[in-house]
This record gives sequence, structure tokens and C-alpha cells, in this order.
Amino acid sequence: MITARANDLEPYEYLTHIFAALPKAASLDDFESLLPELLPKLFADKGCLSLL
Repeated sequence: MITARANDLEPYEYLTHIFAALPKAASLDDFESLLPELLPKLFADKGCLSLL
């Protein structure tokens, strides 16, 4: 949770997101995209800032 906070993510929303996404993850890239340091960039690129 400290890493989520350090990346300006709300810990509860971060956990909700990764628990929903984990069953769909099939490759190393899928799992790496769930790391808190990559989520702000991912959501900013998609124009979705709900986790920020």
C-alpha cells in the first residue's frame, strides 16, 4: 500500500482494480501492467484518472 500511495493511488481503489484484473492476466506484461508505478501512466494515457 505504501507503493500505491507513493504513486498517488488510492490504496482501496488500487486493490479493487488489481483483484478484478488479476484473473484476466495471462502474460508477464499483463502482470507488470498492474504494478502501482505503471498504473498512473496507463490511466493517464487512456484518459481515465479514476485511480489517481
